[in-house]
Amino acid sequence: MDKENLIFQDTVIGFRELRNNISEVFDNVIYNFDIVKSTNKKKRHSDSAVILAAKLLEGILYAYTFKPVVQRDTQTGLQKITLNEIDVSGSGETKEDAAASLLEAVQRSTVEYFSNIDLNMRLDEQKTKLPYYMKIRQCETLRDLEDLLLL
Repeated sequence: MDKENLIFQDTVIGFRELRNNISEVFDNVIYNFDIVKSTNKKKRHSDSAVILAAKLLEGILYAYTFKPVVQRDTQTGLQKITLNEIDVSGSGETKEDAAASLLEAVQRSTVEYFSNIDLNMRLDEQKTKLPYYMKIRQCETLRDLEDLLLL
C-alpha cells in the first residue's frame, strides 16, 4: 500500500538508531507514552519489537478481568472453581481448598504458557489467552494473584 493512503503510521526506528538513542527513546516512552517500533531497516520484512510504558500496558490489560465460576459437583460433593478465560480449574472439599488448588494450577499453567510461547502464538485459541497470562505475570505475591482472580 502506498504511504499517502495510510491514515495511521507507526514511527519505526532501526535497531541501530534505537541503540544509539536508547536514553532518549526510553524517556519518550516513559514520560510521553510514545510507542516505539523498532526493526532491522535493512531487511524488507524483518521482525520488529515494540517498546511501551509499563503504565500503558497496565491500561491496556485493565479491560481483561477474571470471572471465577464456583460450582459444587453433586456426585462427589467437591467444590470446583474454574477460570474460563484461561481454561484452568481447581477443586477441593471446601471453597478454600478449591481456591488453593486453583492458585497452584494457575501458576503452573502460566509457566507452561510462557515456556511454549512460540507455539501458543501460532494457535488462535491460545493467542487470545495472552493478555490474561500477561496480567497474571504482573502479580508479585500470592495475595496479588488471589486479588486478581477474585478469590
